[in-house]
Amino acid sequence: MSELRNRMITRCSLVVRLVDVWTRKTPGAQEVSVSLEGDVKRPIRKDDGSYLFLDVETDYAFLEVLSTHYLPVRQELTLSSLNRISPVVTVPLLPSRFYPQASGSTGLRSRVLDPAGRPAAEALITAYATDEAAARGRLSQELAEPGDTWLKAGSWQGASTAGEAFLLRSREAEELVQLAELAPGGMIRLEKPLRNAHRRGALLLPAVSTRSGSDGAIILPFRGTLPSKFRVAVRAALGKASGAAEWTAIAGEVAAMPDITISN
Repeated sequence: MSELRNRMITRCSLVVRLVDVWTRKTPGAQEVSVSLEGDVKRPIRKDDGSYLFLDVETDYAFLEVLSTHYLPVRQELTLSSLNRISPVVTVPLLPSRFYPQASGSTGLRSRVLDPAGRPAAEALITAYATDEAAARGRLSQELAEPGDTWLKAGSWQGASTAGEAFLLRSREAEELVQLAELAPGGMIRLEKPLRNAHRRGALLLPAVSTRSGSDGAIILPFRGTLPSKFRVAVRAALGKASGAAEWTAIAGEVAAMPDITISN
């Protein structure tokens, strides 16, 4: 009876789904370590690669994901804000310089240097395709307004996944967005509300939001159906220092680019 009672009061506090933003695949159990800071209980890994945390006693927690192949993740969570029936958090994983990229992958490699020419770690990197031909999708609703988190999009070029980033560009404005959820009927939910208004036909251009490693190295992964060549705008920032570049990506290659030197 005691064992049955213990099973009855066990609750699922959190489900963590990891996704490789380059391949849309779930990393293997040996590739990652997933934990909640301060929670001594190990999560349960399900067959689909998700991690279940049971009976978490605190409402606020830091989720940590460590891996050789991916940049480390440390994300603050408020468990009471999650869906009680399905408390799922999707965590996009970005490649580190040790990532074993597959043949035919599209991306760019570079390094960020500080004003003295030394590798700059933890620089924030944003990059996006600038060519309309590289658009992965388009806004298909008449108008998306500031504050909206649900959008309808179509004309997709290749499948997308939660955690993927895009530059939403229209005649009126442009802004970086990240997908939190894909739903039937072409509906997508954004991680954060829109800041600007956008009309039908606004482009969803492939984008990357990442950071440099301890040696200053950066990898910019692009996926989906892409043109043979496309231009990519890149910006690096660390504190008050920043730098920018514009490079050409080649579909099916991970090309090495010149260093980016940031300055005040």
